[in-house]
Amino acid sequence: MFSGDYSKKKGSEPKSVDNPTRRDIDVICQMRSDGEIMPIKIQLHDEDGELNSYKIKQYRVKFRPDTSMMPDVAFITSKYFVFECKVQAFNRLVQLTLYYDTASSRWSYRA
Repeated sequence: MFSGDYSKKKGSEPKSVDNPTRRDIDVICQMRSDGEIMPIKIQLHDEDGELNSYKIKQYRVKFRPDTSMMPDVAFITSKYFVFECKVQAFNRLVQLTLYYDTASSRWSYRA
């Protein structure tokens, strides 16, 4: 369903640079003054090259960027927001995971 051709050229859906199991995606979002990100819609090209928008009906922030100190005094840093989303597509709710990379300002997804 969300594996349609992302670009207008067949078979060239871009994979995420950081993780080859994820795909890059266009996301329309709202950035709140407190730093929270609210994904609103995703956009994908279908097999015919037409851009389709899908509304995010529900989302939950699963993970926020953070720096944590481990017991052995090592620092673990994450640069991702991770969202579990329910998207309205073809008269049903589809669940997918969105990733926002704060370092590169890029979105990717895994269905």
